[in-house]
Amino acid sequence: GYGCRPQRQSLLGTARRSGEFRRLPRRLPRLNALTIEPMTQVTCINISGFRQALSYGKTYDVLAIDHAKRHVKISGDNKRVRWYPLYHFQLDDPNVLRVENIHIDDKIDSMFCDSIEVTLVLSKGADQTFRRWCVFITPAYLYKLMHPAGSEPVIIGKHGLFLPQLTPTTIEQAVKYLEFTNLLEECTLPLDDHSDVDIA
Repeated sequence: GYGCRPQRQSLLGTARRSGEFRRLPRRLPRLNALTIEPMTQVTCINISGFRQALSYGKTYDVLAIDHAKRHVKISGDNKRVRWYPLYHFQLDDPNVLRVENIHIDDKIDSMFCDSIEVTLVLSKGADQTFRRWCVFITPAYLYKLMHPAGSEPVIIGKHGLFLPQLTPTTIEQAVKYLEFTNLLEECTLPLDDHSDVDIA
């Protein structure tokens, strides 16, 4: 109640007179990993989760970088300023991997039960062009591989990708997904390794 106020004020005055407050440690300055780097630019390499705000291969001006949280602050395509995870961008190179050509190497016999090898022609900048390859597989075809194998595992590798059905359209859409989410190199193999790998 109100009767407590004089006692609190008395204690406060006693502490001040005794110099007790002067013995308290000084508040340390707050450490802040946030830096403002207006001259820095980043290039988008992954639009996953931000398709309305980011464009693959586009360069953005950096408003700030939070190194502790690994986030970068930019103004997106939708004109909104916000923080984005740093893994959506690359800092040191404006050139990104782009798919120049998609070649379906095999005839699609059954869109629901088949395995199709695909060759990709990729570019990075004006001077770098190279080829990689991958395999698109339906779940039914995987079951077909596993059924006679019994307890033996079927090893596909990182270049094996599953689709519910195989058509030129679904394959193209899948490759574009790999491109726009920075998975082209992770989910394909250099063409030179082609002769050494076979899943069928």
